[in-house]
Amino acid sequence: MKRKMEKLHPAYVAGFLDGEGTIRINKSYTKARGVRYELQVCAVNTDPRPLIYLQKKYGGGVYTRKLVPRYKNAYCWTLGQHAALKVLEEVLPYLVIKKERAELALEFSKAQTSMRGMKKENKPVEIELRRLYYEQMKQLNR
Repeated sequence: MKRKMEKLHPAYVAGFLDGEGTIRINKSYTKARGVRYELQVCAVNTDPRPLIYLQKKYGGGVYTRKLVPRYKNAYCWTLGQHAALKVLEEVLPYLVIKKERAELALEFSKAQTSMRGMKKENKPVEIELRRLYYEQMKQLNR
């Protein structure tokens, strides 16, 4: 009997993320925008089926990573900021290992939203705040 993905309980997703997932804030640079910080959630597994289920329910992308020729392929489900927020808000009550990271990620997102529309002269303050969140997340992910 096949299970419908709409019936996936958030506790299952939380357990999967606790065991196989990563919650991080990526830092990148562009010539046009300078430094940029963005929330990302991803999970890796050698069996693509749970990742495809999660993709169908929450969005994002699934791609293959071949790390070492003698090992199985690894499949990675990746979510950008908006889709990641939806997942984290839903699974937060059930997370154990990554709960603190998820709370920081949600706080990071709220801080970003509240800073939209700031005047140009306030941009350095905004970038510094994002950098601080990035550094905190790095510490949690060590």
